[in-house]
Amino acid sequence: MGYTTILDILGSMFIGGILLLSLKQVNYNVVMNAQFYNVDFLLQRQLFQDVQILERDIKRIAYTKGGPISPQSNAIPLADTSALTLVGDVDATNSSKTDTIAYYLGATSELSSTTNPNDRILYRRVNNQTPIALETGVTQFRFLYMNSLNDTLATPMSSAAGTSGQIASIQVAIRLESGDSYNEQFSASDRKKYAQVYWRQITLIARNLNK
Repeated sequence: MGYTTILDILGSMFIGGILLLSLKQVNYNVVMNAQFYNVDFLLQRQLFQDVQILERDIKRIAYTKGGPISPQSNAIPLADTSALTLVGDVDATNSSKTDTIAYYLGATSELSSTTNPNDRILYRRVNNQTPIALETGVTQFRFLYMNSLNDTLATPMSSAAGTSGQIASIQVAIRLESGDSYNEQFSASDRKKYAQVYWRQITLIARNLNK
C-alpha cells in the first residue's frame, strides 16, 4: 500500500468523521425542536383552559339573579397581587345563591420533584371545599386592579377594610413554564432552559362592578 493510498484513507476517515458529527448534531437539533414544540403546544392548551375558567369567574363577580351584591366590597373579600377571592353566581344558576372562589399560588417547594426552581401550583378553591390544582408549572400569576378612572390601586385590598369596593376592572398576567428542561446547554438558572407561554389580559370587566 503506497503512501498516497494511506493519505487517501486517512482523509476519507477524517471527512467521514466530520459528516457523522454533522449528522449527529442535525439529529440532535431535530429532536430538541420536536420536544420543544410538543411541550409548547401542551403549555398553550393548558393555559387556554385556565384562562377560560378565570375569565368566566371574574366576569361574574358580584352577579346574582336579584341584582349586584351590595356593598360591592363584599363581592371581593381579598384582592392581592397574586391572590384573588371573589363572590358571585359564577356557575350561572341564575339564583340568589352565590359561591366564594379563591385563586392563589402554592409554594415552590410543592414542586420540588421538577428541575424548574420557579414553578408553582395555581389553586382554585370553591367555598370551603378542598382546593383544586388548576395548573402546575405557573411561574407568574399577577393581578393589577384599577378604579373607575383607570388608576392603579394599591394592594392588598379587602372587604373587611372596605377598600376592594374601589375595583372597577382587573388585569391578569399568567406565565407557564415546563417543569423540566428541554435544552441542557443552558444553566439551571437560565430561563431559556424551560419552554414557556405567557398570557396577559389587558382588561377584564365584571359587569356588576361599579364603573
